[in-house]
This record gives sequence, structure tokens and C-alpha cells, in this order.
Amino acid sequence: MTRFIALLAIVFGAHVHAATVLVHETGEIRFEGPPQRIVALNWAMVETLLGLGVMPAAVAEPEGYRTWANHPPLPDGALDVGNRREPNLEAISQARPDLILVSGDLHGMLPAFEAIAPTAVYTLFKPGQDPAHRAAEVVQQIAIGLGREEQGTALLDRVAELQAQNAERLRAAGRTDTPVLLMSFLDERSLRVHAPNALLSTALEELGLDNAWEGESNFWGFATINLAQLGKYPGAHFLIIKPTPPGLHQALERNPVWQALQPVKAGRVTELPPVWTFGSVLTKARMGQVLTETWLD
Repeated sequence: MTRFIALLAIVFGAHVHAATVLVHETGEIRFEGPPQRIVALNWAMVETLLGLGVMPAAVAEPEGYRTWANHPPLPDGALDVGNRREPNLEAISQARPDLILVSGDLHGMLPAFEAIAPTAVYTLFKPGQDPAHRAAEVVQQIAIGLGREEQGTALLDRVAELQAQNAERLRAAGRTDTPVLLMSFLDERSLRVHAPNALLSTALEELGLDNAWEGESNFWGFATINLAQLGKYPGAHFLIIKPTPPGLHQALERNPVWQALQPVKAGRVTELPPVWTFGSVLTKARMGQVLTETWLD
């Protein structure tokens, strides 16, 4: 955890208040000086801003971010501007933003946002796009637009360094010899398994781990399956991301399909602390941290 906090500390620093250009999916925005009051309507953008040392003025569903993501932690003080899918325009206006950051799923609301402040669009998850590669690009674009290019470079370099360090720890412990299945339970019978095109699968790859999943997936990088489908992977180690549904453990203990799975019989099941599966580059660092610490402790 200390190393993860250190990652955040190195990105805070002085920057020159000069004209900047923010490149995004639908064009570019020119500022006479770096924008100071920023509204983030997507949690990946919240993560990115905090990773660059910028406290957002307002956030969509801040308590949800603190519950499901919170890495980096969101300090008190950000105004709540409502639901991520349908943010409150009045609340956004009250935040007096210099810039609004949104993802492409809010494209239909762009005219309303732009009537309040310049709005930049960044979508990490869409068909045919590598979310991990795009996340790194977005960090660089936002960092340049905010006059924090050095912090952006430092952030990406430190994430890569942490992933390499954790990869070496896992390799030395012999953990990279077994393929893994990364999953999140929806209920006692169904779950999401993360495919090779997932952001977190890229994190696994950087850690030297092989994702065993060979089935199809959506552009978000997951497939929804049932327990029986896990039987195709007798040699895998199951990695389960918390939180799990209430009563799951008791239900699985009574479930003959689960109990018959070879990884379960062999004790190759590990539960991991919560990791927000649709984040940005710091989500990869978070994944590397919790997986390494949980597996090796």
C-alpha cells in the first residue's frame, strides 16, 4: 500500500500556467491557462484526475466511487452532480466548471454540457479498441491539456514500474506457471469472467499471468456465464473479485456443480479485494497490488 500511495505523491508538483490545448475524441479545446475547476462524470476520469494530482470540483456519484473504486481515494469536497447516466445539469452549473469530462455514452447530452462549459469526451471501452492502450493515451492527452505533462509521464512510468516489480515477485514465487480466470459473481449461478480484451486482463498480462478464458466477450471485456462453463478450465486458478453477493459462500458450498470443479477441489481459488473493473491506468496498478499482496501473503 505504501508503494501505491507513493505513486500518487510523485504526480503532485508545480506546473506553468500557460495556454494549453486539450485533445479529445470530438476535437480539441484551447485554454488561456490550465482549467482549474473540472467536473468528471465518469469514474475513469475521476481516477485519471486524481492520479495527475487534480482534485475534481464535482463528480457523478461520488459515494459510489468511494464504495466501488476509491483508488486513488476521493477526498471530501467534490460536489455530487447526480447519476453517471443522467447527471444533474443544474448541479453541474453550480460547480462553475472550466471543463467537463464525459465518456461517449453521454454523447446525446453534449449540447447541454457545452452550454455550461467546454466539454471533452473520452471513451475507454468501445468495440475494436484496446482499453488499456486508450487509457494511457487519455492520461497523456488530459495531462497535456491541464499543463501537467510531466505528471502524466511520471504516472505512466510509475504504473509500469509497479507492474514490473509485482510481476517479478509473482514469477519468483512460481505463481506465473498456472493460467488464471478472473471473475466477478453476479449471483450463486452466474458470473462475469474477464476476457483477454479486458483492461484487467492487460494488467494480468503485465504481471506475467496467462488469462485462460477462450470464449467470446463483449467490448467491455467480459462474458456472462454459468458455473458449468467453468468446467472447461480444469487447470486454471480462479481469481474472484469482491464484493460477492450476500450468502454466496454458503450457496457454493451446497452447489454440486461448483464443488465438482477441479480448481475448487485443488484449492486453486483466491478472493481479491475490490477492484473497479472499468477504470484507467491506476486500476491496473491496483490490480497488480491487490493480486500480488493477496496471493503472496
